[in-house]
Amino acid sequence: MDMRMDMRSEVPKLEVLAYHGWGFDNTCWRSWETRFAQQGDRFLTSDRGYFGNPVEYPVQYPIQYPVSPKIILTHSYGLHLCPIAQLEQTSLLVILSGFLEFHPCQESLRRRSQLILQQMLAQFQEKPEVVLSHFKAKCDYFWLMHRCPMTCQRVPMT
Repeated sequence: MDMRMDMRSEVPKLEVLAYHGWGFDNTCWRSWETRFAQQGDRFLTSDRGYFGNPVEYPVQYPIQYPVSPKIILTHSYGLHLCPIAQLEQTSLLVILSGFLEFHPCQESLRRRSQLILQQMLAQFQEKPEVVLSHFKAKCDYFWLMHRCPMTCQRVPMT
């Protein structure tokens, strides 16, 4: 398990845990990590292990500061990788491009979606870089990681 965190002895204002989606790694959260760290928050990133980092799931949220509010950030499939026990401990859940079900409910659309996924997985065996590039282009990777203006504003938590 690869968990990045800012180590310090003082109690952070917030504890933040971020889960990335399929085909990403924890580097997608670097700009977020920097911003939260600047505000004195503890920021941890989970790495699913798609790029050679072996990972055991579910990741256990290492709560060190019970008095600090907890925030979980998820991108896409990352929501489904977050253990329920962690969700139950969080004060705020932020979902970026998330979904409840991967395939549509309507049967004809579900079959098409399943076929596209099967084709993508088959192509991934031969040309993973091409599949990953197309996937990221379709899920607005550039916008999410490079153009999405990241602003942090303190909101009272009740």
